[in-house]
Amino acid sequence: MAIQNSQQLEQLWPGLAALLGEKYEAYPKMWPMMYEREASTKAYEKSVMIKLLGLASRKAEGKGVTPDEGAGEAYIKVSAHEVWHMAFAITEEAMEDNQYKDVSKRYVKAAARSMAYTQELNALYPIEAGFAAYTTGDGVSFFNAAHPIGSFTNSNKPTVGGDPNETYLENMVIQMSSWVDARGLKIMVKPRNVMVPPSYAFTMERLLKTAQRVGTANNDINALKSMNSIPDGYFVNPLMSDSTMWVVFTNCPDSLKFYERRALRNKNEYDFNTGNHLWKCDQRYIYTVEDPLGAWASKVGV
Repeated sequence: MAIQNSQQLEQLWPGLAALLGEKYEAYPKMWPMMYEREASTKAYEKSVMIKLLGLASRKAEGKGVTPDEGAGEAYIKVSAHEVWHMAFAITEEAMEDNQYKDVSKRYVKAAARSMAYTQELNALYPIEAGFAAYTTGDGVSFFNAAHPIGSFTNSNKPTVGGDPNETYLENMVIQMSSWVDARGLKIMVKPRNVMVPPSYAFTMERLLKTAQRVGTANNDINALKSMNSIPDGYFVNPLMSDSTMWVVFTNCPDSLKFYERRALRNKNEYDFNTGNHLWKCDQRYIYTVEDPLGAWASKVGV
């Protein structure tokens, strides 16, 4: 139904001191700190995990070489684009009777804010659902103790999840150093930054920025800080719905991807029959996880 004069009665008369609720500041974009962005021209995105070559073999004198027969494809990840939209209509009378400013500008700005907010929540879905509902191309949950890759496995979660502390972070760095590719060769994947909900903000500030160890009487250095184990530090994402989950993003290439098929666009038109003014904004994109080694996560009790 179109927005009518009856929905903005106080705005039809002069004398208001202020219109409240339209000047709140929005949080900055969070998704670029989690995902790589790529433009798209297709209906869906397909990525293939490949198996390259394994260890070299010793060649005996006078003998022939042995071809490596283990190369090929490990798994395929297919992600289809989705369309997200926001639309509203305003009657002709509501447009011309509002005393304070063009009412359409107010709602156009609000629609853009709603689209941005929705996009941030969509970016969080693969992550917050990563312990169960969201699966990667290897067929298991995003955060899993046994990601199958060839005849090997990688784990991107602790054995038992808990609140961030020095031990968890150090074990996470050590765990990443054991990750392998589909042929069992060690790969150099390292932490990049940490995303936490507001409940962990002060803890992370102390863990990553204090010169000495936190919460002990020992005069030891803070190894996480001195070794620059998490070079890009941490950031707080207030939109996280789980206050006991925290995520470490890595430098693994081609992992968390934001594919933009259609950039945000706005359209408006006038309906001759009703006199209503119609607005619509839409965007087509997908957030996906192609290589699960792009992140490591912990959650209390999981």
